[in-house]
Amino acid sequence: RCRHCPVSTTRIESRGESSATTGGTTTTTKGVAVAKEKNKDVWNKRYNELLEYKAVHNNCNVPAEWKQNPQLARWVHDQRKQYKLRNKGESSSMTDERIRKLNGIGFEWSRRPGIGGGGER
Repeated sequence: RCRHCPVSTTRIESRGESSATTGGTTTTTKGVAVAKEKNKDVWNKRYNELLEYKAVHNNCNVPAEWKQNPQLARWVHDQRKQYKLRNKGESSSMTDERIRKLNGIGFEWSRRPGIGGGGER
């Protein structure tokens, strides 16, 4: 068992990979690594879309219901949410590198006036 979660782990001898089983679903360490790399690629794609948005609109405040790119609108919302979770000490995908990149382009961590402007943390 993993000491952090109720997941049993086994060794897949033929490939030399670790696997975890939870609720009948098995995930290998290779599968987890592939998923993390895909998430990183998606993050970088959305970040580049945000740079394009900023070049046109002079800010990073993508409207929540932006029809031109709803995925970017959701991603911006998710970045703020992950940042808040991280600051509360909860599990989050927000990293120091991501914070630096977003702060570097003037990303606002909160849309309420006077709260969470760039440069926090």
